[in-house]
Formats: sequence, C-alpha cells, structure tokens
Amino acid sequence: MGIIKGQSKRGLLFNYIGVALGFLSTYLQPLFLSAGQIGLVKILNSYSNIFVSFCNLGFEGAALRFFPKFRNPNNGNNGFLGLALLFLVIGFLSAAVAFFLLKDQLIGRENQGLEVYIYLVLPLIFFNLVYLHLDAYRVSLFNASIGILYKEVFQRVGIVMAVLLVGIQAIDFHVFVYLYCFSLCLPGLTLLFDLWKQGELKPHFNFHFFSGKLRRDFLLTAGFTFLANAPGVIIGELDVVMIKELKGLSYAGIYTMLFFYATMISIPSRPVKRISYSIVAEAWNNADLDIIRDVYRKSALNQLIIGLFLFIGLWTNRALVFYILPEEYAGFDYVLFFIGLNNLIDMGTGVSGEILATSDRYKYNLLFVGLLIALGLLTNWMLIPVYGIEGAAFATFCSVSLFNLIRFFCLYKWYGLQPFNSNFIKVLAIGGVVWLIAAFIPTPEHVLLDFLVRGTFITCTFIPLIYIFSISEDFNELVVGVLRRLKIRN
Repeated sequence: MGIIKGQSKRGLLFNYIGVALGFLSTYLQPLFLSAGQIGLVKILNSYSNIFVSFCNLGFEGAALRFFPKFRNPNNGNNGFLGLALLFLVIGFLSAAVAFFLLKDQLIGRENQGLEVYIYLVLPLIFFNLVYLHLDAYRVSLFNASIGILYKEVFQRVGIVMAVLLVGIQAIDFHVFVYLYCFSLCLPGLTLLFDLWKQGELKPHFNFHFFSGKLRRDFLLTAGFTFLANAPGVIIGELDVVMIKELKGLSYAGIYTMLFFYATMISIPSRPVKRISYSIVAEAWNNADLDIIRDVYRKSALNQLIIGLFLFIGLWTNRALVFYILPEEYAGFDYVLFFIGLNNLIDMGTGVSGEILATSDRYKYNLLFVGLLIALGLLTNWMLIPVYGIEGAAFATFCSVSLFNLIRFFCLYKWYGLQPFNSNFIKVLAIGGVVWLIAAFIPTPEHVLLDFLVRGTFITCTFIPLIYIFSISEDFNELVVGVLRRLKIRN
C-alpha cells in the first residue's frame, strides 16, 4: 500500500489541479459558447473515445496483467515498449479504415455542423492511442502519476486557453475547435516527447521472449480485454451520442456540462485505481491473495468516505451549480443526482474491476460488459425520448450500478473477496445524518451564502465524525498529517 499511497497523493494533487482547471473551463464555456457548440466538440471527443476503445486491441489490460513477466530493466523489459508501439500502429490503421467506412453515419442525417470537423476524429484517435499505450507502460513501472499530470493538467490548460481566446474574440469558433482538439492530443504528445527526452524511445522487439505460452496468453488476454472494454467505453459515451441523435447537439452540450460537475465526485478514485491495477496484477502473479484483499477493502472504504462527503456537498449545494450556469441549463437537477450517485456507488465498490480484470477469471468481463451495453442501449432508448437528459442519467445509473453489483458477487463467490464490514455502515449512517440535517438548514437569500453555510456544516461534522469513530486508519493518518502541517496538532 506504500506505493499506492505515494502515487495516489501525487495523482490526487494533479487530479485536483485538473479539477480546478476543468471547473474554470466548465464555467467559461457556457459564457462564450452555445450549448450546441459545446455539444459539437464533445461529440467529436466521444466518437474518438469509442473508436479507441475498439482499436487499442486490449493492450492496456494485457500489459498491466503480464508486465511482471516482462520486467527486466537490464534488457529493456524484454522489448515491452516495442510491443506497445506495434499494437498502437495496428490499432490506428484499423481505426482509420473503420472511420472512413462509418463517416457518413457519424455525421448523421441532420449534419448539425459535424461535416466540417469530422476528420479531426482521426488525430484524436491516434494521440489517444499513443497516450493509452505509453501510459500503460508507465503505470506498469509504478509511475502512474506522470500520465495523470499530462492528461488532467496539460490537457486542461490547453482547453482553458482555447476557451479564453474565443471568449476575448481573438479567435472564432472554427479555430477554437482545432485548438480544443489539439489540447485533447496533448497527453499523447507529451508522453511521446517525455520518452524521447529520457532516451527511452528506442523500442526493440524480443520475439524470442514473446513466444510460446506467454504470447498465447498475452494475445488471448488482449483479445478478451478488447471485447470487454470496448462496450464499457461505449456505455460511458453512449448517453451523449444518443442524446445527440434523439435530442440534438444543444441537449448534448447541456448534459456534458452537468456531467462534469457530477463526475467531480470520482476524481479521488482515479489515481487509486490506476496504480492499484499494477499492484493487484503483481499480487495475482505472486498468488498473494492477502495483498489483494487489503487493497480491495481499503480502496472501497476510503473511496466511500471521500465520495459520500463530495456527493452530499454536491447535492445539497446544487443551487450553486445552476447559479454558475446560464439559464438554459436550469431544471435538470437529477442529471447531477443520478450521475453523482452512480460515481459514488462505483467508488464504494473499490477496485473490483481491476481485481477481476487481472484475475484468471478475466474472460467473464466480456459477458458482464455485454450485458451492460445491452441494458444501456435499451434504457437510453426508452428513457431519453420521454425524460430527456435526466432519463439518460438514470439509464447510466441503472446500467453501471448493476454492473458493479455483478462484479461484487462474482469476486465473492470465486475468491471469497468482499470489502465490506461494519465500518461501511458507520460511514453511511454518518453521511445520512449529515445529509438530512444539511438539507433542512434554512436557505439564506443569496446562493453563495447558502453554499458557505451548508458547506461549512458538512465539512465540520462529517470529517470530525469519521475521525472520532476511527473508521479508516488511512483517513485518520491523512487528517493528522494535515493538522500537523497547519500546526494544530503536535
């Protein structure tokens, strides 16, 4: 857990710098761009993400699972980087062929301005693939935080600058789209440059090592990861794409902005999950179930504490979100609620996905995610025409919650792994009491004063109660560390 803590702290710092930049971008975009324009750039990103999910060929999952067998710094980890780049090239060529075959369907019958910018999807696919492959290499070397820095900070700085330039009318929307897409490419570009600068971009192949049973197992794992992860990413982008098709780009833009605020809850879980993947893969390789059980339990408990705190703060102070956004965004409160609750449940189940994906039962991911995408398509198709973007949020909540429930029961049945104990009940009880009281605090006249009052109450009750009841050793160590830095406690 020491490596996870160190990487998580740095990753969390970068994530929250990214959150601040993302918040600034999210605040500025509705001021300078219409909902339809926001929807357009989001749909370009969604299309590229869907292509990438298919055309990374499952390398990321296979790499994190099998890198412990490649690990040998004395000979360049047995040609692992060369293998990564080979997968990258094959994946991009496949994506390019698929793109040209589906281009007209992507634009859609109503066009909505997509025809002018549709070819930007290609560089987005390429540099997204570069980032995923090289980041998997870095994570396997227990250096998960550098990829977070490039994606959460560098990328968002570029987006903020593009938004500011269009806001002061230094550029028009046409140029903004190109700058926005360039910013999305930055993580891949910077990782590539980083490897070149450090003299590591000298890939070689070791086909003698990558042969026999290792090659068969690697390719089989990559194949199942490819089949399992692709539908998962589709679910993540499915709501925006279906909103665009059924309601138009403007509603897709509104959903995108609200989705960002709701996903702020999940920010702390990202570095934990990234570094846990390689730790768990190493533990499976060493048949060390105790480490896996410890990581599972601590990740679920600590993420639930942080996630519940943020969820209560988001929902009780949702008036601030709609105060910040233009009037056309008002009235969609339950997008925040269902997407926020979805993220909370995902955090509360810990690193179950990472444990299953690196286990010998990883093949079942295909079945589970197939059910997930089928349910997602069905619920979105039924709910969006009736309930609009709130229906899309509820559909996502139902699909992903069921997916997490299935993974939980399977890990328990197959390996006897489950993260829950009485401390989880204590966390939920404390959160429920704090939420109930915060909801009934009289509302001050100004929304900013209301945020200050409720936010102060939630912080000054939830955190001390979690600490007093000694629910999480890691959480208490964090609180003590903060107090010592503030010189409140010796």
